[in-house]
Amino acid sequence: MSQPASNEQRIKAVLQGMRRAERDKAGRLSRSTDTLSLIDGASYGSTEDAQRVLDWLGRDADTLATLRSEHLLDVGETICIVCNGCGGDRAALSQWLNGSHAQLGGQTPRQLLRDGASARLLDAARACFAG
Repeated sequence: MSQPASNEQRIKAVLQGMRRAERDKAGRLSRSTDTLSLIDGASYGSTEDAQRVLDWLGRDADTLATLRSEHLLDVGETICIVCNGCGGDRAALSQWLNGSHAQLGGQTPRQLLRDGASARLLDAARACFAG
């Protein structure tokens, strides 16, 4: 049986997921003709990303403590997609996290996390914030 991940390990896994999201976004933008959008993309390794993770852990540390590493990668990517989709607006982010959504079968994102359905949550975030 594996040891539970430390907070530091959880943060690192979530940040890896965020990097994955930013790489995907940069790849999509590089295929577009809008060079300014590519330049304007989120920076890698930014302190803002780390702050997003810490904010998330502060609100939902108990849920994240139960998730395996592969789920934490999905959570990181979800955080990035949702934060970018909400334009960094914390109230909008909180509303999305706590609201029920048709893409989630009427469940909230927090409920899906508690059920370990991080891949389903990631798919819903992509659908909600496509672009």
